[in-house]
Amino acid sequence: MEVNDPTIYAVSRAFESVWPREQERVRRSFLLLLPRGYQAGVILEPAAATEYLRNVCSRLEAEARVRAQIYSPAGWLWYFRRISREYFAGHLSTTAPADHGLAETLTGLSDKTDDMQRGFVDGAVVYPTDEIALRPVARMASLAVAMSQCHAWIRRAGKGTRFTVHVDRLPEPVGDPLLEDSIEQYDERVAEDPGGTWLQGLRSLDRSVPSMGLLLTVASLPGLWPVVPSWLGQPTDSIPAQVRGQFVFWPTSLDDLRRALDRVADDTRQWWPDALPSLVLLLQGLMYVLVRDGFHMGVGVPKVGYTTLPREGLIRALDWKLELSRGDLEAMFRGSVPRTGEEALARISEIGPVCWPFQPGPVLRAGGQQVVVDLHAATQRLVHMVTMPRDLGGDVVNVISDEFELFVQDALDRSSWRPTERMATLRGRDLKLTSKKLTDVDAIGQHGRALLLVSCKNMPHTERYAAGEYSVVRNVEQRLNEAVRQWDQVIATVRRHPVGDNYDFSAFDEILGVVVTPHVMFSRAPETTAIVKGELRKAVGLGELLRFVKSRSRLAGS
Repeated sequence: MEVNDPTIYAVSRAFESVWPREQERVRRSFLLLLPRGYQAGVILEPAAATEYLRNVCSRLEAEARVRAQIYSPAGWLWYFRRISREYFAGHLSTTAPADHGLAETLTGLSDKTDDMQRGFVDGAVVYPTDEIALRPVARMASLAVAMSQCHAWIRRAGKGTRFTVHVDRLPEPVGDPLLEDSIEQYDERVAEDPGGTWLQGLRSLDRSVPSMGLLLTVASLPGLWPVVPSWLGQPTDSIPAQVRGQFVFWPTSLDDLRRALDRVADDTRQWWPDALPSLVLLLQGLMYVLVRDGFHMGVGVPKVGYTTLPREGLIRALDWKLELSRGDLEAMFRGSVPRTGEEALARISEIGPVCWPFQPGPVLRAGGQQVVVDLHAATQRLVHMVTMPRDLGGDVVNVISDEFELFVQDALDRSSWRPTERMATLRGRDLKLTSKKLTDVDAIGQHGRALLLVSCKNMPHTERYAAGEYSVVRNVEQRLNEAVRQWDQVIATVRRHPVGDNYDFSAFDEILGVVVTPHVMFSRAPETTAIVKGELRKAVGLGELLRFVKSRSRLAGS
């Protein structure tokens, strides 16, 4: 049976009616937010352009903070999760979720504690859905679109773009055909690679039974309110149902991270944010709530990506889960595990909205004695928090890189490029030629008479990289170019000498080599982004590689 929510259609109709007018109002007022003292036609170098655009972002954020006080944080989320991301669609598939997510994050700036607009119909929370109620929502959405454009230009500046100043609109990129083509190619590749990345430390359900317990995480869906599987009633005695929604349950565990950290138990440095153990506890506790008493979660979470629980009941669930998980949490996050469920909730409350570099939030939105838990924001913040900064150095980073190599090989093993048993023994071994080490093989695949040798480079997509910080982007680009250059030399040597001291590739007509990173990374060097075979490039994101080999890896979105 399909469960319909009339508030979705009512909110959408009202929003669609007022959205164009509010966009025009923001466009007119936007001129007042542009920094003064710049002459039209002045060329801004990347660093100066970044400063200019950051200034505009700060002013937009201040405007959004004022307007956010119209509704409570919970009220804002109620509205925006009933507005399809398709209203924000642009020429790239990444535009809609980015702009919609930024709008939700701006609403988290609300300090409003009362929720006078809230009502109840048949036990469900409702808010007014007329055009007057939706005008502030459309205005906030328009501010988010303007800020998102600033973010896009900042990222362009981080890649080396210069900008021309205008007095009546944002600066515009200075023409540089090679650079612009490289950026456009990169943007298109990123847009085609959703969900194809390796999530550091997180394991999806399809790999094995987790030992640390499941985390209640969710994944968002594209499209205009697709039909999503759900259920009515208690999970143990439920009725299958369908709901128009934007999310699916996607439980994960931290088994991979625990295994990696166990290998470097002597390294006691704290690489994680203080709130991470509490966030893990929350998502584990919510899995317990879902299984034991998730009466409304089967429909509510797929529809809107959040759930509402009594504060005291949530604290009890966290206390219960803390008793069971304290040992595992202490082994991973020494010295920062909360002592009680109430302390955990307080720490999670500090995971707030971050407009730049963008981090969705808040995870918790207060609503009187109820707590709204935004599972979508919680999942995204979890992914960010478990990503170790590469500059941490030491063995702990090395073991995470090892995990990435194993994941890539596992994905190849699940594809039509699965190596034979004899070829598979070469993974992780040094290839030798004339008694000298030629290289080691991070991952290997074969298909017919074609051999694929993979060099894995765990270059994390950090918040500074995502923000387009020039020095960070440039450093990663140089490292990527050098990795491709070195791997090209190795592949050329193997092609000239297909038989070495401990390897024999003479049976293959093609020997292909690629450098794979967890995400698509930017490079303007044609030799780095050159095509190897089909649509496979010399430097490739994991999702691109898995699509090429048609892997059945779940994290590749297949």
